Amino acid sequence: MNIKFKIPIFDEILVKKLCVECDIIEDKINNNIDASKEIKAFNLQVNYIPDDTSFNQYYSWCDQEEFIKGLLVPKVLKDDSLTKDDFIELLKLVINADGEMYEVDYWMDILSVNLCKNLNNLLFHSETEMTIEEIYEKCKNYKESIIYL
Repeated sequence: MNIKFKIPIFDEILVKKLCVECDIIEDKINNNIDASKEIKAFNLQVNYIPDDTSFNQYYSWCDQEEFIKGLLVPKVLKDDSLTKDDFIELLKLVINADGEMYEVDYWMDILSVNLCKNLNNLLFHSETEMTIEEIYEKCKNYKESIIYL
């Protein structure tokens, strides 16, 4: 795997600390106690919190350590140095789910930010089978539709 797509090693002390904080937050949520202060403090320690989902929903789709590592991955920025070969390698990693869930999500984010925002639909909701090269070409040539009402 290309070294630039490898996620840095996690600080295991921080991961364990955040696991304890998750337990406290989960306990409060399950007991209908306001956990907004704890969630705010937790969020200040991670790199990524999706805006449109509550804490409880994040944590419900994976185990605790995977959840935390997913929030600690580096933020994805636009990178104009990525080449066609880089995109092909990333597409292969994603299609083959060649890593932990947080790694695959990170690679998907790199592709979405740098190649095509519609990647999820092209990969997982396409009605036709496509090669990786065809997926790359469709992504590269994808134009976002804007509908005016």
